[in-house]
Amino acid sequence: MPLVEAMEAGVPVVGVRAGATPETVGDAGMLVEPGDAEGFADALERAAFDESLRAHLIAADGEARATQFSCKRAGAPPWPSTGRSQPDFRVLSAPRTGDRTVL
Repeated sequence: MPLVEAMEAGVPVVGVRAGATPETVGDAGMLVEPGDAEGFADALERAAFDESLRAHLIAADGEARATQFSCKRAGAPPWPSTGRSQPDFRVLSAPRTGDRTVL
């Protein structure tokens, strides 16, 4: 959620081109390849000091893009038929035998 929060605040973002980051950021941020520390540092420097790039990234509707994501939407259950607003997470206790948990 930090990328979404940054976009919502009108801050240009830099992320890694992996996982869900590319589809989360879209055109509202800069993406670098995983493991490319130099590229990441360059992108951070450009996002921080290149005013025209900052303006472009912010104009790429980072704030509008952020509205597509929310804690409420992210926590929405995929099972609406249960009638619950959140999953039921219960701690399961099991007897312990030595250092091995028996379920």
